[in-house]
Amino acid sequence: MHTHADKTNENKKRSVSNGDSQMQSGGQVTFEFEDNLPEAVAQRKLQEIANNSPQVSQLKAFQNMANNIQSKQSIQLFSTPIIQRVEADETGAYIGYTIGGDTPTFYFENGHFTQEHTKPDNIGWHPNKSDRHFIKNIKEESRNEYVENREVWDRNKKSKFGLEIESGKHDAKEGEGMMVEGDVHKDKDGKEKVRLHPSRGRLIYPTEKDYKYSASDAISVASKGVLAKNEEKTVSS
Repeated sequence: MHTHADKTNENKKRSVSNGDSQMQSGGQVTFEFEDNLPEAVAQRKLQEIANNSPQVSQLKAFQNMANNIQSKQSIQLFSTPIIQRVEADETGAYIGYTIGGDTPTFYFENGHFTQEHTKPDNIGWHPNKSDRHFIKNIKEESRNEYVENREVWDRNKKSKFGLEIESGKHDAKEGEGMMVEGDVHKDKDGKEKVRLHPSRGRLIYPTEKDYKYSASDAISVASKGVLAKNEEKTVSS
């Protein structure tokens, strides 16, 4: 009459006997119990079969792929340059153009758009570098003086020459000269510094008789372009 109870006790004893014994530092023996009841053994086998099934393996592979893609995208967020389109209201008023090659460079109130250059990274939109910006046609001898000496002049000499250009001291006669543009800013000591960029040609204004490209022509070209590569900014954290 005690058959069921005896079998239960026997299974429990077997479970204890299958456990691993360990000696603790205090000299006491402890046991790690493993549940060897038929129901538990069956459950573990079913779990092992499920974990090793093709469906589960495939799901794990997909998850690993998704994690790798997400990781790569996170890295790219901090290194991929932003390709910025030129907005219609970004250029400001049209000023004129220069011909340094086969195609014109268009100048606006807020920057210029280069279509052709010996350096491909220079092709595209170039915003002004400061709020105080000027564009002038200066005498060819003045332009050549700057080009020939800019590698030896110090920053103060360059800035002095730039401020002279801004003031009109080196202005060319109408229809003559070579274009130069400049940005004026103040250093940490409050001194005015000028960054000059001489052009390859003369700035042609809309009022001149040999004027060819209208404001609509210039805006149409610029609005289809992008920020020049040497002006691109990367996303930072």
